[in-house]
Amino acid sequence: MDYNLPSTTAVSQGSTEIEWGVFESLLARVNDTNPVIPESVVAYFMAKSGCMTSDPNVLKLIAASTHLFLFNVIRDAQAFRVLRTGEEDEKAMLTMQDLMHSLHEKGIVLAKPSYYVG
Repeated sequence: MDYNLPSTTAVSQGSTEIEWGVFESLLARVNDTNPVIPESVVAYFMAKSGCMTSDPNVLKLIAASTHLFLFNVIRDAQAFRVLRTGEEDEKAMLTMQDLMHSLHEKGIVLAKPSYYVG
């Protein structure tokens, strides 16, 4: 992959700088793995939200980022379940309460409505 940039060039956006070699290494690792979330699903939801891209690397990076986010949410929810129950049984069920605590820690407030209008 040649973007006509030397390997020592830093890609900067705002206050964040990424060494180009690190970025290429990340892309290579993402290209070597099979995403858990298919690229077609990522493309569908991106299009539904108004984002379009024809670059498969962008789709793969978003799929990998989404997978990592979901993994972290589930892992944290399991930790909340262990704190709540005191049991470390891997087959125990997660509750909505555990998921709500995990998502709240990530800045996502999930609450049941006090009533249902339908």
